[in-house]
Amino acid sequence: MSEKITLEDFERRVKAHDLTFAYSDDGSVYSRGSADLYAIQEMAKQFPIEDVKRIWNAMVDAFLVESVRPDFYWKLVLVNGNWVHDKTAA
Repeated sequence: MSEKITLEDFERRVKAHDLTFAYSDDGSVYSRGSADLYAIQEMAKQFPIEDVKRIWNAMVDAFLVESVRPDFYWKLVLVNGNWVHDKTAA
């Protein structure tokens, strides 16, 4: 993604994301959610990981019940320009 976006733009996009898209029986909902998540991950590459985690995890805390939140927290790290799962993330 070559366009310059602000952290506020990123936060708006994150807040609009459907966290539970993967649980939908509707294929179009899944496809849209998957594409949106990819776009969010591409946008996130422009910002410090601390900001990305803070914004994403605050959204998780605001919209999901406590018992499922850990499954949705940001657990990715950027390695050679690609997001990979952080094995040290709790």
